[in-house]
Amino acid sequence: MKRMIWKKKGRLVSMFVTICLVLGLMPNITPEASAEQLTGLCATDVFEYDQDGNPETVASDAEYLKGVTMYMSNSYLHLKYISGDTQQVLKAADIAVYDAKDNKVGSETVYIEDHSSGSEDFVMFAFYKTGEFHIKSTVAPEDDIIVFVEYPRVGFYTSAKKEDTSFLAEDSYDPTQNDTIYLITSPQTDETVTLPDVAEGEETYDTYRFAIEDLNRSFIKDAKEVEGYMTYEKVSDQVYKIKLNKELAQRGFWLLTMVEVSNGQDSWIEQKSIQIQCENAADEKLQGSTNVIWDDETGDIIGIEGGSYRDSIEIAMPWKRHISVQYLDPDGNAYAMFIDHLHVTDAWGNETSDISLTEEYGGYITILPKKAGIYRLYYKVSDEREASMFLRVATPSVGIFRTQKARPADLAAKDYEYVYRYGKTDRDFYLVSTDDNIKISDVAIKSVVTKEDEVDVTTRAAVTVDTKTEGKVYCLHVPDGISEDLYVNLSYTCDYGENYTEEWDTQIEILPKETFDVSTVKWDYTAPFTYDGTTKKVELTGLPEGLSATYTNNEATEPGDYTAQATFVYDDTEYDVPEFTATGLEWKIQPKLHTDEPEATPTPTADNTQSTQAPVPTADNAQSTPAPVPPANNPQGTTAPT
Repeated sequence: MKRMIWKKKGRLVSMFVTICLVLGLMPNITPEASAEQLTGLCATDVFEYDQDGNPETVASDAEYLKGVTMYMSNSYLHLKYISGDTQQVLKAADIAVYDAKDNKVGSETVYIEDHSSGSEDFVMFAFYKTGEFHIKSTVAPEDDIIVFVEYPRVGFYTSAKKEDTSFLAEDSYDPTQNDTIYLITSPQTDETVTLPDVAEGEETYDTYRFAIEDLNRSFIKDAKEVEGYMTYEKVSDQVYKIKLNKELAQRGFWLLTMVEVSNGQDSWIEQKSIQIQCENAADEKLQGSTNVIWDDETGDIIGIEGGSYRDSIEIAMPWKRHISVQYLDPDGNAYAMFIDHLHVTDAWGNETSDISLTEEYGGYITILPKKAGIYRLYYKVSDEREASMFLRVATPSVGIFRTQKARPADLAAKDYEYVYRYGKTDRDFYLVSTDDNIKISDVAIKSVVTKEDEVDVTTRAAVTVDTKTEGKVYCLHVPDGISEDLYVNLSYTCDYGENYTEEWDTQIEILPKETFDVSTVKWDYTAPFTYDGTTKKVELTGLPEGLSATYTNNEATEPGDYTAQATFVYDDTEYDVPEFTATGLEWKIQPKLHTDEPEATPTPTADNTQSTQAPVPTADNAQSTPAPVPPANNPQGTTAPT
């Protein structure tokens, strides 16, 4: 079972608060107790919520109880005092809160306010400390509701340790003094709480580690873009250290995270958000502005008419953008900024080559993005000061991708146009809506034309459209037998909701992938190695430019038989699979070879000196018998005659 728990703008759409009976303390209360059986103070936090995250009405299956468990964050209770047939709804003015020792607590521990929705009144509590508390009322001061306040399953803290003083209960944070916070998960009994195990670039709307909602209400989940706002590292299974970009915090943004909770039987997703905003942002805003230059249908600049001054720019890949950069001084005077005044960094101020700038006639600047992400465009105001604006390069809301996943890396684009290279086996590309609010329909191939003279070859190169997910994903297939450079003219309709639709025409260049010449590729192994205590290695040689290889089991030291395996590494968006099949190799290191050596003559000892005798020659061993010792009358040492 999957339960989605959303939080937006600091208000929970559903708290999914665990309701528990305080058994033992209240022996007369059983889990089956109903509102009619209870008397005195009772409460429920089971509501139906409106689209803004506020409790709208008590849920039909809500159960009023004498004890609840709450988290250290904003949560609502519907409080009643029941006496016989009389039920009185309580408000904040009727309520006081006490700790476990019956000491009344103030605003440093709990915040209480009334909340009205429709015909029902609720009371909102925000606890700033954990522990046991008692809610009492002026209506019945002798009665109480016991509340246990715990850390939430997922929360943000100012230190790596869960403490009341480090917990960010207000769902907002100013990073001016400290740009580091911590995400800490707190599983309940028999629960696990984990961030989704999502590979980089494979985030979806409901599966991601971290996401951003900027002030323009843009929901950013791509890992590369999110890195512009924050970076993180895993400290432990329950703690993540987060570094915030203070420059972007001047503008303000929402940081969201999503965790999966499991209790062994059910699992569900919980989302947590926190607003990141510098308090002094109004005083620190940069004084730079940009006037966006609009293009005509052919991409030529038509001037600044219709443009608007702004301090940030959004560019959708794969398109380029023309801008006119001007600096506005405090008196409102505008000064043109030319290309020698400009440079681009990533969001953290590091130099990058992912954005290039060129200057057009008239001083216009063309921004050419190569990768999605968050960047900063600096312009020199004076010798002492630079101002900057932010550039967000994003994937298009509706675009052409090489896979259905529609990751930024899968965008079928090159040189700021849609380009898809097909191979022998991979001949599908996709029209995808990456925005849940935009639906696609009426997808059709208008024509397929040749590159040189735009001759219509639609009947021969019948690119087909197949619906994968209605309104979201459409597959375009390049037929077998086509191996030339062509242009596909595609039409489709986008439905943006609220009875607003728009028709679009898009051209995609399709061309075959490049192939590698592997005629000279071979293993550098010709014969077994001999063990000598050093590491032996086998590799492929003759690899063409653009093709490399990684290996397993291609290095060893000890004698034995081995099987090496090579895996090719190359840009599979540009090149087809190499036609080299001998990627495996059987090789060996043989033991060291031993040569025959003469035996060493035994050294005489005191124990065997007297018993040693010269061997008696025989016919069988005559050749190996030592030469006789020459007699005294043979001083020259000549051999005695036989």
